[in-house]
Amino acid sequence: MKLFLAIFLISLNGCSWVYEKNTPLTNPSISGAPSVSSDGSFVFIAEAGIKIDLPSQSELLTVSNTDQAYTPKFSPSHNHVFFLQLSKRKYYSELWMHNLKTGEHVKLSDESHGDVSSYSISNDGLSVAFTAFHDNRNKEAVFIVDLGGGAVVREVKGLPVSLRGGELVFIKDTDALLLLMESRLFIVDVQTAAYTETIPWAENIHTLGRNGYFSSYFDGYYQIFKFEIKDRSIVQVTFDPTNKLRPKLSSGNKLYYIDAGDEIDFKKLYLYQWLYLLNSTYGYKDYSNDWGRQAWAESSILEFLNNVVAITKDKYFIGVLADHVWAVIQASDNNSGLVDYFGVSDCGWSATRYSIEKSERIRHIVHDAMIGAQLARYANLLKSNPDLASSYGRSLRDLKSFLRCLEDSNSKDWRTVKNDDLNIIEGDEGYFIIPKGSPERFDGINVPFNFQNKYGYFLLKLWLLTENDSYLEAANSMATIFLRHMRESENGYSWPYWWGVGYEGWSEYSGFSNNTISSPGTKTLASSSYAGIDVEFITELLKSAKYDSNEIRKKLINTFMSESIMSFDDVGVGTMLSKYSLEARNKALAEPKIYDIQLRYMPLLGSLSDAKPSNWTLNVKDLNQSLDKRAQTIEVSNEFVSYDLLYGDDILIINKKDQGYFYQIEERDSK
Repeated sequence: MKLFLAIFLISLNGCSWVYEKNTPLTNPSISGAPSVSSDGSFVFIAEAGIKIDLPSQSELLTVSNTDQAYTPKFSPSHNHVFFLQLSKRKYYSELWMHNLKTGEHVKLSDESHGDVSSYSISNDGLSVAFTAFHDNRNKEAVFIVDLGGGAVVREVKGLPVSLRGGELVFIKDTDALLLLMESRLFIVDVQTAAYTETIPWAENIHTLGRNGYFSSYFDGYYQIFKFEIKDRSIVQVTFDPTNKLRPKLSSGNKLYYIDAGDEIDFKKLYLYQWLYLLNSTYGYKDYSNDWGRQAWAESSILEFLNNVVAITKDKYFIGVLADHVWAVIQASDNNSGLVDYFGVSDCGWSATRYSIEKSERIRHIVHDAMIGAQLARYANLLKSNPDLASSYGRSLRDLKSFLRCLEDSNSKDWRTVKNDDLNIIEGDEGYFIIPKGSPERFDGINVPFNFQNKYGYFLLKLWLLTENDSYLEAANSMATIFLRHMRESENGYSWPYWWGVGYEGWSEYSGFSNNTISSPGTKTLASSSYAGIDVEFITELLKSAKYDSNEIRKKLINTFMSESIMSFDDVGVGTMLSKYSLEARNKALAEPKIYDIQLRYMPLLGSLSDAKPSNWTLNVKDLNQSLDKRAQTIEVSNEFVSYDLLYGDDILIINKKDQGYFYQIEERDSK
């Protein structure tokens, strides 16, 4: 089925809204949270290609007939709809504007700007600002489009940092444009398209709105604060010891927010976060891997979905996982007709990102492994639950066939003692090389541990799926190398990022590499993110019981708990080791700023926690009255996940049931 963007205009002004009370407004085919116009008079929803049953007063506007479009927003005048759309080249998204009166489409960004991830429309509707990542500059940039002057695009100059994950907000009733990145606010002068100053904050800032309200961690809880643009100050608004999320100010000067209690519910939090991820790029499942988006971003989304499904067996998420799995397979080189540097179109995901000139397609085993491991996890789920295979997606046989093909396509770069040109292994060890002659900086050299160990993790999952012992043997041969390079101390282990020639270096006389004639080698320890990949592999491998599992596992736990030499992601590695160590489990759960934890770990933490999570409520604080007066609680269902404000202080309630997300209206007296 061809997908399209459908904007459902639902007029809420006056009495034109027609619906049956307490009846959900949508079905699970909706892709993410509905967007609401700035004055609350229209709700609009990006729908993923299946017509849904909406109130009789709604109007369907199809504004795009391309494969993917998402994140719709109205202009203040309601004359235009803006949205993001996956480009025809598939590795970046573009910003588009649709004129509701004339039907005209205007493309506001292109490949030169990069992959658009965030945008904001000015209060007068004459400008739109967006952030975009481009592989050549390896960071995001900010652009401003002057809609009244021929849609001229200007890049914001002078930003002081390398941007990743930036969000843009035009502050209401001002000309100020804010760029939010983690705990910093960067102020941009729209007239000159120039950065002017930085407002630092102690903790990460979440859900900053046009009125300046946001949520941030302070003194043990997430509280609500307000940024005052006039004097550049930040003031605290809430103080009681509970966690507050998603502050929004109504036209009647009433502050609404989610009160998540003193013990945040991990499940509710990941349901909330997933809802808004859906209304962005819906992951990167339909992207090609040119800029590494499939490998580094989509694999993390697949990991989250696998974790949710493994723990909850939620029908909605099983369906979403199946959709992502087959979309990612469809985006592989052999299914999308892409050809790598060697002229081969095979199972796997080539990228231009890591070639020397960033223009030639090359395959990386770490990319194939990051994606392949999550596909294999899904396949093992189907294997252990045969009834799911017939209900969700294509057959398990097709999935197995693709995964075998993926592994086989990488075998040409596998080395054992029989073809060890670098002379770096012993006995039955084995390793991978970066193909010599490929347009990569270190062609001909053995891959680093994180590359190899991620692939070993993939092989272990493939072994569980197929019961083919050759996959286990290959994983064991890689593990033997890694264990040989783990240095023991009284506090456990330490290990380098690279090994072999990559660690020791090589001379120009060796002839090992065409593109880097000589190198002193890389002798640093594995960083926290790479060390996590290594621990994941060894932890999984020890289940096969070839090694002295208890002794190795004990030393790994000591290494993690002491962190005297190696550094780790406490949540990621703690969840890996939690089955074997109460201390590791407690260390993973000890992170207080759970709103800042990566989404993929949320389901795991929820399964580990013994604490009784607090109920979520929707609260409102009347700012026309004394700030000392307590907020009122609005009664909502147990399935409540999020909300938005509508015209006249009515509220759009978003619930989550086993079948998906559902929306309904809560009518309120606006007086």
